[in-house]
Amino acid sequence: MRKIFLDCGAHCGCSVRKFRQETIDFEDYEIYCFEANHNLIPYLNKEPNITVIHKAVWSKDSQQQFFILGTQPICGGSTLFASKAKKARLIETVETDTVDLSGWIMSNFNKDDYIFLKMDIEGAEYSTLDKMVEDGSIEYIDRFEGEWHAHKIGMSTKITFDMIKKLKEYGLSSKEWNAINREKYGCIG
Repeated sequence: MRKIFLDCGAHCGCSVRKFRQETIDFEDYEIYCFEANHNLIPYLNKEPNITVIHKAVWSKDSQQQFFILGTQPICGGSTLFASKAKKARLIETVETDTVDLSGWIMSNFNKDDYIFLKMDIEGAEYSTLDKMVEDGSIEYIDRFEGEWHAHKIGMSTKITFDMIKKLKEYGLSSKEWNAINREKYGCIG
């Protein structure tokens, strides 16, 4: 059995540092960091068990506009959603490749692998998780933690409650993930 940590929305690598601090058998995991903000790629750890994928997580393979937000190119929650970009300070708009996470999971892993899915993808979590439920790739996931962003992309919070209910049907909790802690995890944003 392989052990996998999928860091969707890797930012500066602070989630990997948190995972390392909280996981006794960290060295046994294959780690995949998905990050679309080109300004953050240089900050991601290049250890042997870490693979950096410079793409936005989404429900299909495509190319889309990606909005880099914040007060500096390395701060803020960048997003695929123009509605979120309108509510925040836009630094840059770029074209980015997206990855169909569910297809990628089913192409690279087996259901008997242990997969921890961490998701902080600034609104794309709803479409991505819906697709995973629809095609059955959610059954590959053993542990889920993430952040919910309905309010930041102009959607009703009901969508979050509905998604949490769906995840529970697959035995997954909806534990909130937070690695934004400069002292503890070295976060830069």
